[in-house]
Amino acid sequence: MKTAQLIYSRLQGANLQGANLRKAYLYDARLENVSLKGANLESANLEEANLKNANLKNANLSKANIKEANLTGANLEGVIMPDGNVYNRHL
Repeated sequence: MKTAQLIYSRLQGANLQGANLRKAYLYDARLENVSLKGANLESANLEEANLKNANLKNANLSKANIKEANLTGANLEGVIMPDGNVYNRHL
């Protein structure tokens, strides 16, 4: 997928397991209860996205921007986290 522009998208409960969302722009997206298991989110912009209770097991978040994303209750088992510092009050 070329750079996806999913700003303010509403994808609650969607099954995006294994999706290639590399460099996707998901600013302020509603992703509650979404399955992103094994998804490639490398360099994606998830700033202010709501990932409450999302399944991110084994997802690749390297170089992703998760500033102010809500990850409350999210499954982060095996996640490749962003490089460097992570500023997030919703972890």
